[in-house]
Amino acid sequence: MYCPVCKEEPLIGLEHDEIEVDYCVQCHGVWLDASEADLIFGDHDVCMTFMTSGHKPAPGQGRQLDCPICGKPMERDAAGEDNPVIYDRCKTGDGLWFDEGELARVLREGHRLEQGDKVEAFLRGLFGDPSTGGAASANEPAEGREGGNA
Repeated sequence: MYCPVCKEEPLIGLEHDEIEVDYCVQCHGVWLDASEADLIFGDHDVCMTFMTSGHKPAPGQGRQLDCPICGKPMERDAAGEDNPVIYDRCKTGDGLWFDEGELARVLREGHRLEQGDKVEAFLRGLFGDPSTGGAASANEPAEGREGGNA
C-alpha cells in the first residue's frame, strides 16, 4: 500500500496492542483501516460519532487524495467540535488518513470522549508523548516499533 500524499512511498506497518496502523516515513502521515479505528475507539459508533463531530470543510477546500486501498477519491471531514481536526476519509469506508500532526490533535481532543482515555493511551503508546508545543511529534513512531511494509 502506498501513501496517498507521496504516491510512490510505501506505507510502513506499525503495531501496538495488536492493532496495526500504516505510516509514511516521508510525509509522516498515518493511515488507519476502518477496523483499526474501531478497535482504537473500542466501538464503531463511538469512533464514527467523534470522527464526524466537527464542521465538515466546504467542498473543494484543500487537495484531493485517493484512498490507498480502493483508489477512489477520499473526502475531507472533521473530528471534534471545539478545535476540529480535518482529515481524509474513504467514501467507501476503507479507512482514515491523517496528515502529520493531525493524530496529535485527535490525541488532545479524544480525552473528552467516554472512551477517550483508551484512545489517548493507545496513541501515546504507539507514537510517544508529544510535547505541548510539538504536535507533529505524535505522528513519529516510537523507537523500535516499526514493522515491515504494509
